[in-house]
Amino acid sequence: MSDRHRTGGQHGTGDVLERLLSATTDGLQKYWRPAALALAIVIVSFLAYVNYTGRRRAELEQTWAALSQMPPMLPGQVPDEELRTVADECRRLLAGRRTAATPWVLLKLGNVHMELGEAEAAAGAYGRIKEAYPDHYVYLPALRNLGAALELEGEYRRAAAAYEIVAEQASGAAFRWIDAGRNWELAGEREAAIAAYERAKEQAAGARIENHYRDLAAFRLATLQRDGEPLTPLPPPVVHLPEVEGPRADVIPSMPPFIELPDPRQTAPPPEAPAPE
Repeated sequence: MSDRHRTGGQHGTGDVLERLLSATTDGLQKYWRPAALALAIVIVSFLAYVNYTGRRRAELEQTWAALSQMPPMLPGQVPDEELRTVADECRRLLAGRRTAATPWVLLKLGNVHMELGEAEAAAGAYGRIKEAYPDHYVYLPALRNLGAALELEGEYRRAAAAYEIVAEQASGAAFRWIDAGRNWELAGEREAAIAAYERAKEQAAGARIENHYRDLAAFRLATLQRDGEPLTPLPPPVVHLPEVEGPRADVIPSMPPFIELPDPRQTAPPPEAPAPE
């Protein structure tokens, strides 16, 4: 190849490199500010994410630590004052952001209210689990407790529906079908009660440990199918009216009031005075 051709090729390659370098320099001069801004945004976003995840991890650890320090709900073993302190702490934890421990806090709060005899508040806590955490481990235990709380409140249809969900999703839950049947009876829903007791018999069949559930379901089923009266809610407790007020029609108890026997020391006749000598 001649020197002229070699020189032309070198010049051509050099021109291409010069043009590429010039274009790169011009691009950097023109776009360095947007590029720097984009890089800054990426760095800030990454740092914010790291900070966010760190705070969420710390909040979760604090919630688990608080739960671990709460007393177990042993019936009659925890004083009411301590239970109310636990309820306040649960509400404080729930006031923050949701964490993986939030369903457990709600379950604890519901159990505390049940132990305090506050069925309506307990149903509210369990109901939040039902609505927000249908796939969580505590869902079925919360629904079982929700049924109990609603039954105490006289919400028999809602209680039966909650028990039926547990019976459908939990294995070997014939007794939950009996719970559902009982509440359908209390609600006056004969056909729904019969269907629930039939499911209870089906699930209890072949399970020795559940023979008594099968027998109970068969008894209630036979009662309802022969036109027996469904179960009815228990009457309200007797209301003792103050003696200074007369009886009012809106508070007369449905059962006869308790009759107290008079104190013999107050009703015995006074001793006779000795006869004069």
